[in-house]
Amino acid sequence: MLFVNPILSNLELKDLLFQGKIVKFTDCKHSKKLALYTKKFLVNKLSEQNIKEFEYKVSREKFHQILSNLKPTFSNSKKTKELVTKILKEIGFNLNFNIFDLVRLRSITSYAHTIPDAKPAFAVHRDTWYANSQSQINWWVPIFDVTEEDTFAFYPDYFSKPVKNNSNEFDYDLWNSFGGYQSVTSNESKVFPELQEKLDLSSTLKIPCRAGDLLLFSASHLHGTTPNTTNKTRFSVDFRTVDLEDLGKSGAPNVDNFSKGSIIQDMILATD
Repeated sequence: MLFVNPILSNLELKDLLFQGKIVKFTDCKHSKKLALYTKKFLVNKLSEQNIKEFEYKVSREKFHQILSNLKPTFSNSKKTKELVTKILKEIGFNLNFNIFDLVRLRSITSYAHTIPDAKPAFAVHRDTWYANSQSQINWWVPIFDVTEEDTFAFYPDYFSKPVKNNSNEFDYDLWNSFGGYQSVTSNESKVFPELQEKLDLSSTLKIPCRAGDLLLFSASHLHGTTPNTTNKTRFSVDFRTVDLEDLGKSGAPNVDNFSKGSIIQDMILATD
């Protein structure tokens, strides 16, 4: 299920991911640079050296407000986008054909799972339920080392097995009208696709990573954030890519996605 530092061609790597395998690169120079850049960005913006314990320096409401306001700045920075293109090139993806969305900065506090408004962040889901392409690849980078206590979980037994979900209620255009992923306010009208049945958790997979490691997996992988039990904030970044040559030709199986619209309209070409 997990392949570490595989030596594969781009086509072989994508085929592996579309078959439900997960790939970890521990030696990607530019994902490590992205992690370091993100850490420096947070230290500077928060005026705090020990950012993993910043959650104890301010109220919960203040923490949410500060991070929510910082995230769009990080996502839209030129440096962030440049590092994404360098990661793609280092891993062997053709910049002329690959599109990606804005990098998302994640912050999972030790108490986040107890906050009602944060429930969607912990929902077990496939990214495809959010109108993401079956040809999409997800890229995830932790800013600090993570263990099974503060990483997230995959459910590999369900990669090709349908589960009950409410993706049929998700409309990407409507989602964007409410502010999309960059929205800093809650909106009760927004639909967050999620699992609607009980899972067999015997095959749950949690992958420890060092800071700057790079995890790749298909948008069709069933996964979800689990409670952070380390008493310190987990910071990570992630983004998604689609090879335009894969559209309609190659991708993971669609077993239970009924969402409407497409995120592709808002992704940008790596050469731009």
